[in-house]
Amino acid sequence: MNKLYGAMWPFRKSLEQLTDSEWELLQRLFTYSPKMKEAYILREELTEIFERKYTRAGAKQAIRAWCFPSASEPNLSVRSLSGDN
Repeated sequence: MNKLYGAMWPFRKSLEQLTDSEWELLQRLFTYSPKMKEAYILREELTEIFERKYTRAGAKQAIRAWCFPSASEPNLSVRSLSGDN
């Protein structure tokens, strides 16, 4: 059986919503495709921005920071994906 079968739905979930088995499945997916891990991280970061309450100026600043990240300031989602769930 395909080791990545069923990865689509866990890929759409937030990190906090994943079960242990879904997290393991995503870890396998990310091993095969680092670009998928990057896409997952970017989606998590952007979702985090849209779930917060910002002023108009604050929202612009947050989205610009997401579009043009500073190498000196790692995002929370990146750190949370590098460890265990």
